[in-house]
Amino acid sequence: MDDDVLNFVLDRCVDDMLNGGLGVEACLRKHPSHKADLHPLLETVGILRPLRVTPVPSGIKARAWAHLKAQAGRQFAR
Repeated sequence: MDDDVLNFVLDRCVDDMLNGGLGVEACLRKHPSHKADLHPLLETVGILRPLRVTPVPSGIKARAWAHLKAQAGRQFAR
């Protein structure tokens, strides 16, 4: 299989799984001619999906960095 085609189909399936709620088998049914190549990759996506990281809001991140810098400054001032 052409790597560009596999990458395109994989990208579509991953997007469908992460944003559309489709499972591995549903994605494989949409692309039966690529099943052998996609199946192990999509199984990995299925395993990792629950581990998605939630982005930290920028305001919280900024306050945490400011706090860390202040603490570091106090430590080095001693």
